[in-house]
Amino acid sequence: MMKTLIAYAGRTGVTARCARALAIHLNNVTLVDLNAEAVDPADFDGVIIASPVYSHRFERSVKSFLKTYQNVLE
Repeated sequence: MMKTLIAYAGRTGVTARCARALAIHLNNVTLVDLNAEAVDPADFDGVIIASPVYSHRFERSVKSFLKTYQNVLE
C-alpha cells in the first residue's frame, strides 16, 4: 500500500486544518507539522506539502524542508 506524507506548517492553524481535511480522503497517511518535528520524505511513496504564503514566501520551516530534501523530492 502506498505511504503518503502530508508535511505542513503555518502560524494560525488554517493550514493544519486543510492538511487534516485532505488526509481523511487518503489511506496510509502520515501528517507532520514541520514547525514541530522532522521527517524524511524518502520513507514515503508520495509527498504533499502545504504552506501558507506570507509576503510571497513559504513558511520558513517549509522552505527549509524543501531545500534540505530537494533531491529526494524531485
